Amino acid sequence: MTTNEIIENIKADFKIDKSNLSDELARIPDLHIKYLEGLKIKRNLLVLKEFEYNKTLKDRTEYYRGHADPEVYKANPLKKTILKQDIDLYLNCDEILVKKSLEVHALKQQVDILEKTMKTLDSRGYNINAMINWLNFEYGNGNKRKT
Repeated sequence: MTTNEIIENIKADFKIDKSNLSDELARIPDLHIKYLEGLKIKRNLLVLKEFEYNKTLKDRTEYYRGHADPEVYKANPLKKTILKQDIDLYLNCDEILVKKSLEVHALKQQVDILEKTMKTLDSRGYNINAMINWLNFEYGNGNKRKT
């Protein structure tokens, strides 16, 4: 699931039907489970992608230092000698490494969004109860809404 899809799901799930607040309260545990499972999956995937990034970083560093397996150079020859102090410059521009870095960044962003969603869910019950209390105050104490 992409970041945009996660955000669209959150928008849809977090709309509160003000005419049926008791059902909204009952939905909280289901939403909590849904987003907790999503968070768990994304965290596990993030760990895997970070490992892949670190392995790729090691492989690409060896490549630029000239220490990679000779088969690597047959498939992708290194056309010049890279000075040790310039290796970081090449790593920062390496397309393979940048792609892995972007994957890690996207997953970190998704984990952050899901963590914030979980925090919002923690206060959702309180917010709905406050709405119910306000409606009780407004209508339950003989106060009539002025229109």
